[in-house]
Amino acid sequence: MFGVNTNDICSQYEEFRIKVKDNKSFGVTGLTSFLRLFLLSNIEKYSDKKLLFITSTEQNALKYQSDLKTICDLDSQII
Repeated sequence: MFGVNTNDICSQYEEFRIKVKDNKSFGVTGLTSFLRLFLLSNIEKYSDKKLLFITSTEQNALKYQSDLKTICDLDSQII
């Protein structure tokens, strides 16, 4: 997986990380594809719960499934 320097993270990201660790529910919109992948991979690290990621089409779901496996080494299922 690619490495991101998390030593210099902003307070909003730290707030997000705390909410994920505390198992709070949330929704996120308006992110680029790369940021969605980055967010999903980090949520998976901070929480032991399953994630539901909704896409607009099945083709997008297949693309994200492939990218998650290739870039983040995360397995996912399409339902």
